[in-house]
Amino acid sequence: KKFVISREVYEFGPLLAWKESSLKEPAKEDADERTKDMVAKALDTNSENFRISNNGSFPAVVDFHFDQSRAEGDNPNADVFFVEPSHLELAEGDTADVKVWSFPKEVDKLYEDSLVATLKDSPFETKFNVSSLGAAPKLEITGMWTEEAELKETRAAELQPPPPPEEKDEEGNVIEPPPLDPAIQTEVDELLADAKAIREAPLIDFDRLLLQRSEEKVFTLTNNGVVDLVWKLDASDFDGMDEFRVSPESGELKPGESARVVVGFSAIEEKELNPSVIVHFSDIEGGFESENENRCYSTTIGAKAEAY
Repeated sequence: KKFVISREVYEFGPLLAWKESSLKEPAKEDADERTKDMVAKALDTNSENFRISNNGSFPAVVDFHFDQSRAEGDNPNADVFFVEPSHLELAEGDTADVKVWSFPKEVDKLYEDSLVATLKDSPFETKFNVSSLGAAPKLEITGMWTEEAELKETRAAELQPPPPPEEKDEEGNVIEPPPLDPAIQTEVDELLADAKAIREAPLIDFDRLLLQRSEEKVFTLTNNGVVDLVWKLDASDFDGMDEFRVSPESGELKPGESARVVVGFSAIEEKELNPSVIVHFSDIEGGFESENENRCYSTTIGAKAEAY
């Protein structure tokens, strides 16, 4: 949260979009600890105190509302921005706080509005611009399969000639470039379909390994979102398999940070193995504990190995 002087706007920054505006209400005494914790975190992340002072020579009666609420038609910011209280009576020299809340609803959507303060018996009003961004944790997982998919995508791009300069006929209509040779187009489509399938079913392939040999493969977790996230692995498929090992198995990532996960395979006896590991991730505000499917995400990565 910060005030950006160049834009004259108070930015709440990225806020988790799953949060409901009901979290601005104080937790009841008999509420469970998780609910109390959610309310406390919302108070810390989704609200800010704006200090209002009466530096005039007379008592002031101030009313607050948001600019979008006055617009005709549907209010895009309904149930997104709130101010409490919406009415203040200040004696000369008095100062009081109003609490401004924001609960963005949609991920990757920027919400902007203005808190408007009006004085009784005055035609003037003062505006405080505010904004917030709806957010959710985002995790990019890359590994050997990514490189394989990129090779196919690069080959497909090489097969397609660069787009020719735009040409128009005598009437000014754009002339469509000639279509790609059908055989080449088929090859391009197949390459792109293969790349898509590889990305959708990530696989750590140890191929064939001689007995008594060991090998390690790495995949990378990158937080490519705008909020912190927590991740953990479900490697229960490896239980009872002395051939596999994986490390680390959990962690936290700030936006832009990455973690390398190492999966090792040792050829102990002749056999083929096809286990999998599941990467789970969520927000750091109790996402896993909530067990809410709208807050918990997962990706399955297959593993394939043969000892001979």
